[in-house]
Amino acid sequence: MLAENYFKCGEVQMKYVIFGIIAFLTGCADKTDVGINNDIQAYTTGIRNAIIKVFEDLDSYHGRRCMLRLALNSDGSLNDVRSEGGDPALCEAAIAAVKEADLPEPPNERVYYLFQNVPLDFKP
Repeated sequence: MLAENYFKCGEVQMKYVIFGIIAFLTGCADKTDVGINNDIQAYTTGIRNAIIKVFEDLDSYHGRRCMLRLALNSDGSLNDVRSEGGDPALCEAAIAAVKEADLPEPPNERVYYLFQNVPLDFKP
């Protein structure tokens, strides 16, 4: 499953793909627990928005791709981020943006457990 979110950042229309987070984590959650799936989606959106807010000159990376791995603390702060492949320039810029971003705190322990070590497919 691939989750694609389209949104505007300034005047630039962007396509931002996060398939490691929503698809994988929603698949891990109990299908009868709609609340946790909603929490996952809301938290994913919060992470995405925090990164996009500080990402400089994102439109110049259009058509490129980078896979990152994020390790988060229980308060939402970043423990580690590393590249797992993709365009080197985009990966460098994406890592810088993740480090600068004010990532949100997970809404509960279950969401934190799912997000403590998560892949992020970054495609502007």
